[in-house]
Amino acid sequence: MIEVRAAGVNPIDHLTVNGFLTSGVLTAPLRLGNEASGVVAATGSAVTRFTVGDEVFTWVDPRLGGAFAEFVAVHEGLLAAKPASLSFEEAPPCRWWA
Repeated sequence: MIEVRAAGVNPIDHLTVNGFLTSGVLTAPLRLGNEASGVVAATGSAVTRFTVGDEVFTWVDPRLGGAFAEFVAVHEGLLAAKPASLSFEEAPPCRWWA
């Protein structure tokens, strides 16, 4: 569980809001936001790579979304440690696609 400190807007959000992603792609209820940075607030029993308090960034499964919320749950395989040299606002992964 990640306490979201910053979230990025990316093309998936644009497509969702404008109705281009429809049946079979998204699950209800609709939750916007697919990338975020923040602090690990809680972990499941199987999580081994991160602990509470770690600063991370993530790509959220686009079928689930939720990065625009205060907290978002993601699989640890979608997390990476946030570089200390970056702010939370600089860290969401969309900026690293290019």
